[in-house]
Amino acid sequence: MHYTFPKPLPQIAEHSHAADKVPLCLELQNFVQQNIELIDRKLIRDLSYINPLAYYKEGMQIEKIEPLGEDLYQMHFSYRWHIFSGCMGMEDEGLLKDKVKFSLNGEGSLSFDLHGFGELSTADEL
Repeated sequence: MHYTFPKPLPQIAEHSHAADKVPLCLELQNFVQQNIELIDRKLIRDLSYINPLAYYKEGMQIEKIEPLGEDLYQMHFSYRWHIFSGCMGMEDEGLLKDKVKFSLNGEGSLSFDLHGFGELSTADEL
C-alpha cells in the first residue's frame, strides 16, 4: 500500500538535480516534521505485541532522512507508546524506532511505501 502525502514539497526544482542530497534530505526532514499530523497515524504499527492496551502517544519525531537512490529515500522516525489501566493500577510507556521508504517525484510529491505497516497477527510469528 502506498500513501501519497497530501502536501507537495515546495521549491523542489532547486534540489532536483543536485548531486549532494544532504540539503534536500534536511529540507524533507523539516517539511515532514512540520506536517507530521498528516502521516503519523499511518506509520504506527500494531502495538498489541507490547500489550493489548498500548496506544500511540503524540509526538512522532523524524530522526533522519537518507537517500537510497535517484528518487528513493528512507525516513527514520521514533514515537512514544503508552499503556494505562486505572483499574489494574498499570501505567507504562516506551519509545519505538522505525523506518519507512518513500519516493519523491519532480513535482515534490512524496509517496510512502506502507507495506508492512498493516495489522499484525500471530500468523506473522510463524
